Amino acid sequence: MRPAAAGPSRRALLAGAVAVGGTAFARPVPGAPLVDPWGSPAAPLRVIGYDGQWPEALRAPLRDLHGLTLDVTTVPGPAEALARVKADAASAPFDVVVLGLEDVAAWRADGLLQAIGPGSGLVEALPDVVGAALAGQGGWDENEDEDEDGRLWLAPVGVGFDVLFAAGVGIKDAGLLAPTPPSWAALLAPDLKGRVTLEPVAAVWMGLALVDPERTRLAAAAKDKAAAALLFREVREALKPYRAQVKDLWTGAASFLAVLRGTEDAAGLAWDGLARRAEAERWAEPLAARVPSEGSVAWLDGLAIPATAAQPDAARRLMAALAAPELMAAWCAGSGGVPPVPGAWGALDPEHRAWMTRVLETDGGWSRLRFRPALGPAAAAAFEAARARVEAD
Repeated sequence: MRPAAAGPSRRALLAGAVAVGGTAFARPVPGAPLVDPWGSPAAPLRVIGYDGQWPEALRAPLRDLHGLTLDVTTVPGPAEALARVKADAASAPFDVVVLGLEDVAAWRADGLLQAIGPGSGLVEALPDVVGAALAGQGGWDENEDEDEDGRLWLAPVGVGFDVLFAAGVGIKDAGLLAPTPPSWAALLAPDLKGRVTLEPVAAVWMGLALVDPERTRLAAAAKDKAAAALLFREVREALKPYRAQVKDLWTGAASFLAVLRGTEDAAGLAWDGLARRAEAERWAEPLAARVPSEGSVAWLDGLAIPATAAQPDAARRLMAALAAPELMAAWCAGSGGVPPVPGAWGALDPEHRAWMTRVLETDGGWSRLRFRPALGPAAAAAFEAARARVEAD
């Protein structure tokens, strides 16, 4: 999830860019009853989220197989979701909210969430890097007593991340065929000058990876304006040679795909969902994508229960239903994400599954994902200034 201070919501920019897959639900998810033994909720579950996340291909099996009818409210970004949950708490409370992992700690600190419940089974099914991020940023409280389960605050449903990509002859020039993961510095190859495309927010995260790989300075800059100004000044300097390589900037699905329609020879930064889309549509064939050696920023989306939810038990049933491979895959097909549980990949379409296996497992990409943290006010303002400079230069 992209914060408001760091550019437009990635969800809004991806809306409509990734088609819902043709997952069939003629049979119920294994183990899911056709008639819920607890009966249907008294009223539709009030859910707040973003465009594309709750397509009919997902809502139909939830309704028909699990007795869960959704009343979905869509908002453009996290700030609007927070405002609506607070505003409607007394009159028409939401039962489920879609959150990025980076927002969970702040919502918890403000008393806006209630625990989902035990979740060790789900956490154990996650790749180590995802589980560590979930625990480190407040989505999961592990119990120190091994005989006691911890508490889950965010039920993960989708992962996204930035990739280094190249198309056409740029694949060789960017080093994407090398046996070891290439560096972001591959984009500085002389032969790629005038052939690179970047997205400004992703570029700033790339600059942070180059300047502050352990993110210690970013943490110190959360509320310290002087530290934030110094850090992001260095980020801007680090990005100057990359910006000099750029032919086009892109800021959303439409502009990224337009860039690739106009050439069969490009390299740069892309969101994983857009790289898959470009490869599948074959606007620039062949196309390769990898998580670079320095790592790339990633984001984890999940479902949480507001403290004021009117139907928290039904909300937990929704989360349990979405843990089934077919339904998690349907969620990700609509939102452009990747199921955070690799065991759900079998329900993806074959090309999507092959892409994720190649990039995250065969090439070891999981271990190089760096989940984005919350940005404190000083860091967020400096981040936004750096993003604007990337666009203006």
